[in-house]
Amino acid sequence: MSAGLGILQFTLITVGIFIALGAVCGAIIQVPVARQLTRLAPRTQAAALTLFAAMSLILGLGLTLVTLSPSFLGYVGLIADHCDTHGQGHPHLCLLHAPAAVNSAIAWLMKAAVAGLLALVLCNLVRGALQGNRQLRRCLSLSHYDAGRDCYLLDTPRPLAFCAGAGSSRVFVSRGMVELLSPRQLDALIAHERAHVARRDTLRLVVAGALSLFHFPRVRHPLLADLALACERACDEAAVQVAGSRVLVAETIIKVARQGVTAPATGLAFARNPTVERVEALLASAPVARIPASGLAAAVALLLVPIVFGDRLHHFTETLLGLLTR
Repeated sequence: MSAGLGILQFTLITVGIFIALGAVCGAIIQVPVARQLTRLAPRTQAAALTLFAAMSLILGLGLTLVTLSPSFLGYVGLIADHCDTHGQGHPHLCLLHAPAAVNSAIAWLMKAAVAGLLALVLCNLVRGALQGNRQLRRCLSLSHYDAGRDCYLLDTPRPLAFCAGAGSSRVFVSRGMVELLSPRQLDALIAHERAHVARRDTLRLVVAGALSLFHFPRVRHPLLADLALACERACDEAAVQVAGSRVLVAETIIKVARQGVTAPATGLAFARNPTVERVEALLASAPVARIPASGLAAAVALLLVPIVFGDRLHHFTETLLGLLTR
């Protein structure tokens, strides 16, 4: 029983160590990565930023699995028992030679920190989903479905357009917005909101907001702002495909922005993100959805290095755990 608790304890601490490493890496590479991502098409940029939001957790879990791989392979008999090949002066992340649980103050502090952060992330996921679905139910009760426009109409003079719902989203447009825009502008706006629904952007932002808690605040806040803007720009491009005019979509954004519309507290709203950046992007040439070769090379290296050096990583992690839990 003590051995089982020991391997769970040290695995949890290992996850925490690598999550912290991911947070440090995120802080180091954020600026150059953000610079490279501006060259991509918005939909590619949004996908990359979503992955970046989850980077610390992915790195934490991924490197932990790589670290445990020699133990697992030895346990199933695919490789020889590796524990006899190195010293016994540290805990073994090994299923065959599971370490005993330790009760040092540092070990308990690290376990509590990792468990608390994981619980916080889970709570944020649940809260975001519940909040989005609560807003969806409220908006559905205050609107009626317009089959011609394929959206829900809110009977209010305020110009509003947004999609709500964390899982299954719906498009909502107010009477004030219908009266404000020309038919072509309204079609472009609704196409923009439908693109949010098709891309599941509300759910994307909830998940990214929760997983980005593993980053430092100075990394997390601009990351989420860039992600929200990338989602809006991706949907602006989708609206261009329907409207057939980049200028028309840009004019629609400006016209709505001039109304000083206050966006809903949750969900994705047409008037929420920076107008200047969106309009400038629309009036420029269409972006290219191409990932730079340097970015692909870096991603491949990031995947191959821990796999190639998995055994060394395993031994290094065991040594580090011994130092931290004495």
